[in-house]
Amino acid sequence: MIIKESNAEENNINHAVYMLGKLTDVIIILVEGEGNAKSRLLEASHRLSRVNPSMLPVMDEIREDVEWAFAELTKYRKGSRYVSMPEDYPGTIFDDTISRIKNRTASKIIGKLFGSWIRLSAFVDQNIGKNY
Repeated sequence: MIIKESNAEENNINHAVYMLGKLTDVIIILVEGEGNAKSRLLEASHRLSRVNPSMLPVMDEIREDVEWAFAELTKYRKGSRYVSMPEDYPGTIFDDTISRIKNRTASKIIGKLFGSWIRLSAFVDQNIGKNY
């Protein structure tokens, strides 16, 4: 189902549901993981690399906040790196930055991701039953 609005492609419910699953995987690690914010971000980085900000709705600043988090997490990136499953390749595009940021910055990133997840959950809840 696609929302019948002028910005329908930017608010595709199918993409939103898919990204909600990916972002939920990240949030579970960030909430349940051990250690400080940086270590939890590092632990969640492989799951986070599966989140595609362009597939998120633009409303309620969901996409904007995730794009901000990605920009912060790639600020010190040393070049292109192949993103894959942990067993195939030990790193992600976020590793260079996570090792350099402060725990306070990591906490801000986690806060933005968590807020986006809450708003994305609400978006899906409000739109999943429409037009079915």
